[in-house]
Amino acid sequence: MNRNTIKILCLAAALLLAAYGCAVKPGSGNVDVQTSLLPAPETENVPVSEPPVQTPCTTAEPTDEAPTDAPTEAPQPRETPEPFDFIQDYFDWVGEIGYPEGLYGPIGESGRNQNCFHTPRGTEGYTSGSIVIGDSRCCQLGIYEYRAGRSDFAAFAVWGGHYVHGAKPQIMTDELMAEAENCFREQIISCGRCTIWFFATVNDYDQANNANGGNIRACIAAAEGLASMEFELDGRIYRPRVIVIGFDGWRSDGTDSAFAAAFNRFVADYNSALRTAVENSALLLEWAEYFTTVPEITGGADFIDDGLHYGDRTLLAICDFIAGGTD
Repeated sequence: MNRNTIKILCLAAALLLAAYGCAVKPGSGNVDVQTSLLPAPETENVPVSEPPVQTPCTTAEPTDEAPTDAPTEAPQPRETPEPFDFIQDYFDWVGEIGYPEGLYGPIGESGRNQNCFHTPRGTEGYTSGSIVIGDSRCCQLGIYEYRAGRSDFAAFAVWGGHYVHGAKPQIMTDELMAEAENCFREQIISCGRCTIWFFATVNDYDQANNANGGNIRACIAAAEGLASMEFELDGRIYRPRVIVIGFDGWRSDGTDSAFAAAFNRFVADYNSALRTAVENSALLLEWAEYFTTVPEITGGADFIDDGLHYGDRTLLAICDFIAGGTD
């Protein structure tokens, strides 16, 4: 066999090896993890597993086609956003940012009341592992997160909202409940956990007579509805952690101090009774040790000019508290 023949045989062998290497790729049998929303399971009597140890959530890899309901990007993170000291600041924000980009919009009559803040699918907060539910003060939390370039949670809240059945506007509408449940499922898919930070509302508070039994029962019923959600993934059933948070009252350092004192005199009683109700709820008892109130989180809330809505210092403290989680 001459030298040219040997070269030809060696070249042919090399080509065969290269072709084989392209046909069999290492890891080609792996199944890609799907981050799209999965349907609710139909299987019954699946054992409930303990939620995994909390780890930071991650969002899905970007795709060529962005979700249609995601708003434009929030401002770049900064240490402190421009202050919102006046209720007019929120009205201006609605006109400039909230409409029509998907974060904020009317769910009934247009205007301040019945407006709903909802974190759109496809944003970082949507798969953060935390959900905030509540009234206008929780709308404020969602707006603060946007202003500060943060994504600690998804927020679903109604300005002027109530938990008490028949009072308008309602927080726990079918639409809001569906949004919260879809978000819960995607958070389980994304990072295997979901904590719902459920805020009691000062709109369901009898400051005149302290007859708050019905108000507290309505609050607990709404929280229990969220706690009863289930989602099966990879043979495990997940439920959200639902942590109930009591409210602060009215600004006490303003010109209407007499009104504030009268308004605030039963806030501590309400929050104490709410804590007891959480401890007596079979669905909420597991996380009752984490019950807290806005005064406990902040050391006493600050307020904007209308006396009722929280100031930036309080909003920042609550956002930091939620970002810290339960571990």
